[in-house]
Amino acid sequence: MPTLSIQRRHLMTSTCYVLLLFLVVFTALHATSYAQPLQNNLTQITEDDAPAKRRVGETTTSLLHTQVAGSMAGPALPMLGPTANLSWQRYLESYKHPIPENFTRRLEEVRNR
Repeated sequence: MPTLSIQRRHLMTSTCYVLLLFLVVFTALHATSYAQPLQNNLTQITEDDAPAKRRVGETTTSLLHTQVAGSMAGPALPMLGPTANLSWQRYLESYKHPIPENFTRRLEEVRNR
């Protein structure tokens, strides 16, 4: 009876090795089938297809111009109900006080309060 067990283990081990070998070969063949078109695509790219080189700060300048122009702005959102009323009242009350030409207090005095 113990010999049957050894034969069974040998069969299972052999089956595992065959499956493992099949998996390795299948993966290798599958990977090479994907690699071939990729290599062909890489050789077709020319310098004309490469992105233009940008100077440092050019992207930021472009974004600031877009912001100023408002070309990418979303729709204006309305201010609703009580928030609109309070904001409008605050705006109207701001005209009750004149805007000083010079500030008489120094920043240190305001900080020390």
